[in-house]
Amino acid sequence: MKKKLLLLGMTIVSGLSFSQSTVSTFPYMESFEAEANCPTGCGGTCGTLIDWNNPTTDDLDWIVNNGTTTSSNTGPTANGGADHTTGTSSGKYVYVETSCSGTGYPNKIAILESPWLMMSSMPFAMKLEYWYNAYGTTMGNLLIDARIGVNGAWTNLAGPITDNVDIWQKGSVPLTAYTGMDSVQVRFHYTSGTGFRGDFALDDIAINPILPYDLGVSSIVPINGCGLSSAETVSVTVCNYGLDLASGTIIPVNYSFNGGTTVTEMLTLTSTLLADSCIAYSFSATIDPSTPGTYPLSSWTSHPADTINMSNDSTSTTINSYATANIPYFEDFESGQGGWTIDNTVNGTFAFGTPAKTTIIGAASGVNSFVTGGLGTGTYNSDEQSFVQSPCYDISNANGSEVVAMKVWWNAENSWDGANLFASVDGGTTWSIIGAFGDPNNWYTNSSIAASPQGSPEGWTGRASSGNGSNGWVCASHTLDSAMMVNNSSIMFRVGFGSDGSVQDDGFAFDNFAIGYAFAYD
Repeated sequence: MKKKLLLLGMTIVSGLSFSQSTVSTFPYMESFEAEANCPTGCGGTCGTLIDWNNPTTDDLDWIVNNGTTTSSNTGPTANGGADHTTGTSSGKYVYVETSCSGTGYPNKIAILESPWLMMSSMPFAMKLEYWYNAYGTTMGNLLIDARIGVNGAWTNLAGPITDNVDIWQKGSVPLTAYTGMDSVQVRFHYTSGTGFRGDFALDDIAINPILPYDLGVSSIVPINGCGLSSAETVSVTVCNYGLDLASGTIIPVNYSFNGGTTVTEMLTLTSTLLADSCIAYSFSATIDPSTPGTYPLSSWTSHPADTINMSNDSTSTTINSYATANIPYFEDFESGQGGWTIDNTVNGTFAFGTPAKTTIIGAASGVNSFVTGGLGTGTYNSDEQSFVQSPCYDISNANGSEVVAMKVWWNAENSWDGANLFASVDGGTTWSIIGAFGDPNNWYTNSSIAASPQGSPEGWTGRASSGNGSNGWVCASHTLDSAMMVNNSSIMFRVGFGSDGSVQDDGFAFDNFAIGYAFAYD
């Protein structure tokens, strides 16, 4: 598991025109936990951090943040936007906010500069290690550079680095060319992509010695989905951050599932594992996430010759196991939430029960529904990005003519705040919007909602006072994509709501959710 690093030493060297701290004691790591959060949103600025620096010569700052970023489906989102250091949404990291065309994208530059590294007293070579989350469909590219002295030219060491996966991944760059040198500085140089889903995040940036034995687990293969079994396999990536390891080397690899007893197995190398390379390993022991819920899972190495236990030894993730229901399906929520779960992580206000609001009053049938702004006369929040997620539905018997329908009531600032419906056929890894503006049967009323609920500008928006609210419960129905239904075994839904920074109202409510074949539903 994660161990505390050796004491960090900071020195200001006289006679050098450095505007930042210097580091002369190693290992060194920056987790950003001591930093204050910075303003987010379009063009948010952060300036000089305690030891790291956002120069003024670029377009964007690296922002200190915890939890999710302001745009859906980009940046860390797993476990509420957990950082790498703590594995929780309260832990901090830095990221580039790529929202707003012309501000966050395209091709906007964000540079993060390290303290000055004083390595003349170190008897061996050093390396830069870091954890990154590069999740988003319009992810840009990260370069890593280094220089010597304030007037030195930047030399590229690694990159471009890009991806589109919502996990923290380990990166390592040798600094052997700077062995024994002082006044060395490294930087992360990010260029944004073509859209707002390109929030690149960094955490736990370290300068560590290159040791003969330095091993760790860099990632765990995600285990998420519908109807998980009682014998799921744990697969991890084991990396060698030290020198080459010969064939026959035995590496102890461990995992802990849901806080249970540690499982330890021995990985025996069948060929040389080169420095800064990795190997996949699957445990023979299995785990049981068959009961729906969320489960923490950690994995780490424990080689006895890996004498300095650094943050690269371990990593963790959260398993999401979802319940499964069959289609045709109907849920009126009168016996409870029916396996639907509320996510109010980003300023959310969704509540379950009987609405008694200023405009939205009562359920569509019975007494229970989901509604934003709480059950009373309160309103939804500014800058809200919330959703209610369904259980999984078994669609192995789908014939391609299925319809999704629900009773909805919207009363939100027109063109600024609104709601929509998304679906996932891969256990919640990726999500796609259902339908489009202009579709019949009370489907979306607008294609330019400024708040972009769930990352899309299409959805239900409008209010009674401006004549474009629903003015009561109405049935919204839509024929599902036949390829989505026929070629997959399960489907999940999210009803999402988003708002901008001003003017709030009752928001959005839904009830009587159904999946089935074309029918009269009123």
